[in-house]
Amino acid sequence: MQGISLHLGFGSVLAVVATTVLVVLLGGLRGARRASRTPPVAALRDPEPPSIRMGWFRILLAVLLLCGAAMLAANLDGGATLSAFTGQAVLLTPLLAAALAAAGPVVFPLVLRAWTSLLPARVSASWFLARHAARHRLSQSTATISPLMVAIALSGGLYTMAATLDAALAARDGSTTGTGLAPEGVVLLLGGPLLLSAVAAAATVFMSGHARERELALVQAAGATHGVVVLAAIWEAVIYAVTALLLGAAATIGGGLIIAGALSLPGPSVSFATLGLITTGGLVLVLVATLVPTAAALRHEVSPALAVE
Repeated sequence: MQGISLHLGFGSVLAVVATTVLVVLLGGLRGARRASRTPPVAALRDPEPPSIRMGWFRILLAVLLLCGAAMLAANLDGGATLSAFTGQAVLLTPLLAAALAAAGPVVFPLVLRAWTSLLPARVSASWFLARHAARHRLSQSTATISPLMVAIALSGGLYTMAATLDAALAARDGSTTGTGLAPEGVVLLLGGPLLLSAVAAAATVFMSGHARERELALVQAAGATHGVVVLAAIWEAVIYAVTALLLGAAATIGGGLIIAGALSLPGPSVSFATLGLITTGGLVLVLVATLVPTAAALRHEVSPALAVE
C-alpha cells in the first residue's frame, strides 16, 4: 500500500499487552487453583486430567457474545450507506464464532460425536481408534478446534458478507463493481490472525505428543501395525479439521443469513471456496503436528514405553 506511512501508538501497544495478560490470567486461573489443591503425591502419579466443564466465566462470556450478536442483528439497517452497513455487518460472524468458542466444552463434543457417528466404528480399526482418541482429547481441551474454527469463520464470514453485499447491489441497481474486497487487503486484515489460529491448533496437537507415546504403545501391544497407527493419526487430524469446518460454517452461514435478511435477500452468498481453503490449510498443519509425534513414537520400543516410571 504505497503512500501510507507506519505509525506505532504506545497506548495501543499497552492496551494489547494488558488485554493479552488479562485473557491469559483468566484462562489459567482455574487450572492454577485446581493444581494448588492437588496433593503432591497425586500429581506425581500422573493422574488422568479431568474433563473440562462450562465454568461461570465461559457461560457469562457466551451469553454476552450472543446478546451482542442479537443486538447487532436487530440494529442492522439495510438502507444505510455501504460503509455504515459494512462496519456493523462485518462483526456478526466473529461474534457468533466467539460465542461458539466460549461454549466449546458443551458444543464441540456434541458436534464431533454427531458427525463421527455417521461413520460406524466398525468401518476400520484406524477409524475406531481415531474417533475415540479425538473424543477423549476433546473432553479435556477444546484448544485444538477453537482456533481453527475461528480462522475459518473469520475468513468465511468476511467473504460471505462481501459476496452478499455484491448480490444486494446487483439486485438494487444492477451494479457490477462490487465491494472491492481485494486479496491484499484481506491479507493485511486477517493474515496475522489466520496464521496464528492455524499454528495454535497445530501446536496444541503437537504438545500432546508425550501422551501419545504410551497410547500408541498400548495399541501396538494389542496387535495394531504401524500402518494402522499412522492411518489413525491421519483420521484424527481429519476429525479435528472437519469439526472446525462445521462449526466455522455454522457461524458463517448464521451471520450470512442475518445480513441477507437485513438486505431483503432470499439467502446469503456463502463463500464455500474460502471455507474449504482455510480448512485445507489448517488440516495440513494439524496433520503434520499429528504425524510427527506419531512417527517419533513408533521408533520407540513398546516395552520401555509401557514400563512404570
